[in-house]
Amino acid sequence: MTLLSIGFSNASTFSTTTSNDIVITQEQDTAKVKAAVRELYLTVKEMNKKADNESLKQLSVGLGNFANKPIFRGDRYKLDLMEEMAEEQRVQAFIKLDKALLAEDQSLWEEFTPEDPVFEYLVDIAYEFNEEAALEGPEQVHELFDKFKKGGAGALEKPKGLLDTGIDYDSDSSRLDFKRQLMYLTGNAKVVFGERELKAGQIEMAYTTSTVKAYGITDSVGNYVERPVFKESGKTYNANEMLFNYKTNKGIIKGIVTEEGDAIIQSGVIKKTPKESIYMEDNVYTTCTLEHPHYGIRSKRMKIVPRKHYVTGPFLFELNEIPLPIGFPLGLFPAQNKRSSGIILPGYGEFRERGFALENGGFFWGINDYVTLTLTGSIFTLGSWNVSSKVNYRKRYSFSGNFGFDYANNIRQQDDGTSTTSKDYRLIWSHTQQTYGSSRFSASVNLASSNFNQNNSYDVNDRVQASTNSSIRYSNNFTIGNATLSANSSLRHNQNLTTGEASINPDLSVALSRIRPFAGLFKRSQNILSQLNLSYTGRFNGEITNDPPTSSFPFPVVQNDTEIDPNAGLGEDELLPDLFLNFGDYIDDFRYNITHNIPISTNFTVLKYFNVTPSANYTEYWVPNKYDYTWNGAEGAVEVDTISSFARYYEFSTSASVSTNMYMFYDFTNGARLRQAIRPTVSMSFRPDFGSPDFDFYQEVQTNENGSSSQVWRSSGALGGSPSVGQSANMSFSVSNQFELKKKRKEDEEKAEKIKLVDDLSLSSSYDFARDSLNLSNISLRARTRLFNIFDVSFASTFDPYRYVPTSISVDPITGEETILSSVKTNDFLLGTEGKLARLTQMNISIGARFSPKNFQDKAEEKLEEYEPKNQTEELIIEDIRRNPSDYINFEVPWSLSVNYIYNISRTGLQELRPTQNIRLRGDLSLTPKWKVGYTTAYDIEENEFTSTQININRDLHCWQMTLNWVPFGRNQSYSININVKSSVLQDLKWQRQSRRPLF
Repeated sequence: MTLLSIGFSNASTFSTTTSNDIVITQEQDTAKVKAAVRELYLTVKEMNKKADNESLKQLSVGLGNFANKPIFRGDRYKLDLMEEMAEEQRVQAFIKLDKALLAEDQSLWEEFTPEDPVFEYLVDIAYEFNEEAALEGPEQVHELFDKFKKGGAGALEKPKGLLDTGIDYDSDSSRLDFKRQLMYLTGNAKVVFGERELKAGQIEMAYTTSTVKAYGITDSVGNYVERPVFKESGKTYNANEMLFNYKTNKGIIKGIVTEEGDAIIQSGVIKKTPKESIYMEDNVYTTCTLEHPHYGIRSKRMKIVPRKHYVTGPFLFELNEIPLPIGFPLGLFPAQNKRSSGIILPGYGEFRERGFALENGGFFWGINDYVTLTLTGSIFTLGSWNVSSKVNYRKRYSFSGNFGFDYANNIRQQDDGTSTTSKDYRLIWSHTQQTYGSSRFSASVNLASSNFNQNNSYDVNDRVQASTNSSIRYSNNFTIGNATLSANSSLRHNQNLTTGEASINPDLSVALSRIRPFAGLFKRSQNILSQLNLSYTGRFNGEITNDPPTSSFPFPVVQNDTEIDPNAGLGEDELLPDLFLNFGDYIDDFRYNITHNIPISTNFTVLKYFNVTPSANYTEYWVPNKYDYTWNGAEGAVEVDTISSFARYYEFSTSASVSTNMYMFYDFTNGARLRQAIRPTVSMSFRPDFGSPDFDFYQEVQTNENGSSSQVWRSSGALGGSPSVGQSANMSFSVSNQFELKKKRKEDEEKAEKIKLVDDLSLSSSYDFARDSLNLSNISLRARTRLFNIFDVSFASTFDPYRYVPTSISVDPITGEETILSSVKTNDFLLGTEGKLARLTQMNISIGARFSPKNFQDKAEEKLEEYEPKNQTEELIIEDIRRNPSDYINFEVPWSLSVNYIYNISRTGLQELRPTQNIRLRGDLSLTPKWKVGYTTAYDIEENEFTSTQININRDLHCWQMTLNWVPFGRNQSYSININVKSSVLQDLKWQRQSRRPLF
């Protein structure tokens, strides 16, 4: 006989297995386990003779039946358990436990803990081979043996019977039949016996048989109300009628609805046994919470093993209580809140370049309570395939994260019949640590081949992504006296998906917090010395890249083996070689730099209102290699000699700034007052010319046959900074303003209302006295405000005060119109030559707003905060919603809209201003309480065209959901449709369709 079983799991799984009936034969050695359990049975039986304990009695009966009674061929569960217990490891566990219970020495017993598997074996045997067994679990069995071993038989109390616990009852009316020993309770009846509670419209208690009958009642309009509600061990059972023996813990319940996790089972009749197992008839299994569910799985018979699974006979699917011709002869459904493993069914799709597909099918493995593994893959009819793995891990109050790797072999059919092949990969890792000390560790890794998103992602945002960035960081703080030393390390990866350029940058820094060495000498006064402070920062950084500079020097070099052809290594797709796949080719080009920085500053007040801050800064650079350059006329190039394998450079600068705060008030006739806060700042800085021969940091080098020369750093090509060239005596000045209106409230004139009009309006520039020309820098004007508490407005502009003269002009031969192609800046001010203060060179205006009904959004956030997750899966979902609220659909918010308008103009020299304008929209709209449409789009006003656009349509089908994602036009046009059950228990009940073809 062949049986087909269907299994569902919390991991979105759907599995099919085939097995033969299991029959214990002489070839399967069960005699050994029976002998071991028989000896243990005799030991437990002898213990119970002394203790007279009900739990020990139930256990000994189960062990005796296992060891001594025959098993019928049709009793598959007992046969399966017998075969499991026959494993050599379990047999030895029984023998070891028996020896520990009999031994007078406690040391052997001390080796056993409540988590030891042998106690779970005993509970399984007791439940399967003794219908009267009602053990609470492995912990109770260990506790019984432990008390007996340490305190003897007297340490075990005789269990109280259900009658001994006392029965409390209450109702609107009651009647006692002394002759038949019956109690009748009517109207809001309630009975509490032990830890059990029963409520119903009518309850009948029979003391002679220890039974309780419960019914609902019919109200004045004929409705059946006050149905029985039974609570036991934290579970609630709703029924139409029930009969329960509170002494044997057996019962018959009719018209019951039970819940296990997300699953809901409606049953006509169930039989409750003293064990946890429940037998049910005429059942509907669903995750829909309605009395008449939208869908279900109907089975004539079912067995529930709480916190483990449901087992059914033949079953059929039904929609809206209409049976479908879809079913299976046997079903196995999960009934546990913890993770479980199983198969993930693939989805179906169609793609123009890859053909038909089965996508994302695979396996989910719940390794333990902390780690899960998902393995999926896809295959396409034109030869493409991909595999994906993802590991999720989480330890509460410690850390959480996920790790994934994807590999794809894409074969794309072109319109002309040819095909292209690409191999893509992606590695992702995200790690978050919940820290309580000073150390911090985090990771955000996204490494991928340059074409991975283009070839494998359906998300528009992924396809237009131009670059990826990854980082792994660790930091820690140490206390040294009154100072704090901070250590930070990171490993960064940056990748340009357009060119394929990538780099790996290790970074290590040590920082000493700011200290005030003379503060203790002036405890009661603040002066220049008491406020003097200094700090230190040391940093190492390096770089490995697949796009090294074509030469380390800015001139031709004699016999330079390091020069690289800028087009060398480009593939057919004109992308640079993959850095990781060709790592060995680039490791020799590793560059590094070590920097030390010590800033010193102090501050004091002059004339009560002016804050003066003098400061000095010292920086050192440590780099590999120091060179000497010599022009070789015969070769027509520069000879480079390495004179040192280590070089040390330094620079320093000084500065001083003066700032103050000014306030101006403007009073209006209506009692309002406008306050203007003005903060002017003037600073002066000085830095020597470290390009001077006195320092020997730079060398004047002839670079061509014409005798031209240039100043070159003696460690040219090294990574990081270098000493500054040219003397600087710079004075910078800025003025920032804030405007705030204060007016009386209409409802309460004694209280004033403050309104911010302008958050910031600032003007800044600088003048370098050491330069021989173009001393004044560009003038910057910035502003930021929020209008009507809705619109965020920012403005930034740059003005050039100098005159430009054209150096190249083109003339249209037909119209004679002149166009300036290039120009050069002169040392003449516009104010003196053209009467203008400055010329606009760049301006940016950004206006953004987000609209949504605030009260709906607040209510949704309150519900999220108040919601108590039922299991670990829900905890992970709630945590992700809080981190990424925009990734989830909230049907309670009727609509939302984000609008951003960006206007930018810029030019170089005398060229015409080049404008760009974009409007970006993102939002959603609930057409009905169940329909929501989301959209993301951008419109280029100058080009008069839409750019990336995506439309999402979602339908809440109560216990189901439907999602349509549509990219209507452009290179990435595609669509996907998905209809699936919401609950994670049965979310593999779904229909999917994806295509890169137009939807219409």
